Amino acid sequence: MDILKTEDLSDIKLGDVINFERLDDPYVVYCKSENYILCKDANESKNFYTIIDVKNNRRGTHNSFGYGCTTKKDCSETISALESVEIEMSCRNILPLDIISMDI
Repeated sequence: MDILKTEDLSDIKLGDVINFERLDDPYVVYCKSENYILCKDANESKNFYTIIDVKNNRRGTHNSFGYGCTTKKDCSETISALESVEIEMSCRNILPLDIISMDI
């Protein structure tokens, strides 16, 4: 299966669905900025998230316990904190970008 690159994300919108190779469930785009796209598991009972780092062609979590990803407001604050470098992508939980399909 071909892995998509960040240049394939130019038309992505809030609510679009992304499927990752290493994750079982599809993920929904909840928030985005110029450099980051925050996606949550479509199965809302799980409350899992992943952040796409557009500039570095990778995805993972952030490194701060003070920022949540439960509500759209939380997600927006997390993206803003990443953009302003208040928080960073986690070094321990980072993976190469592994998008296999998108429903946009």
